[in-house]
Amino acid sequence: MLQYFYLIFLLSCSLILEVLFRSVGLYIPLAAFAVFYTACLCGLVPGVLFGFAAGFLIDSLLGYPAPYSMLFYPLLLPMVWLLKEEQLNANSLLFQMGFGSLTVILVQLPVVPWRSGWQVTLELLPAFFLASLFAAMLLPFFIWIADRFSEAMCLRTYTRSFSTGKERD
Repeated sequence: MLQYFYLIFLLSCSLILEVLFRSVGLYIPLAAFAVFYTACLCGLVPGVLFGFAAGFLIDSLLGYPAPYSMLFYPLLLPMVWLLKEEQLNANSLLFQMGFGSLTVILVQLPVVPWRSGWQVTLELLPAFFLASLFAAMLLPFFIWIADRFSEAMCLRTYTRSFSTGKERD
């Protein structure tokens, strides 16, 4: 139960920081990182629920009239399924950076044409490219920070969830 309270707190902090960053024009998908982290620790069903909640809340906090983001946050979960099936190395820095850059493309980019049209989308492509590069560097750091707090509270961590052999809990 404490694990879920921690994950709700992590999602809440991520949502607040993402709204603050977006208000100054920075597209950093911190809520998507929290949904990914939740799905990795607790499974796909809590990941879907957290994804719907994150999409609804981010659109509500940013003042958008329709919660389109709710449709795109669950797009993060097929990658988690591949991790759970051990087809990808979850602790690889290259995987984490690649998935971090994909979060911008999967979650934030598809919503823009629905809200503003294709011209605005084309104008924002350089900003999304820079956000994708920044997110690639930020996801491993996000996982590291979230794991440190989780470890301090003696909860499951991302690193230990995907360890092999005798290191696994």
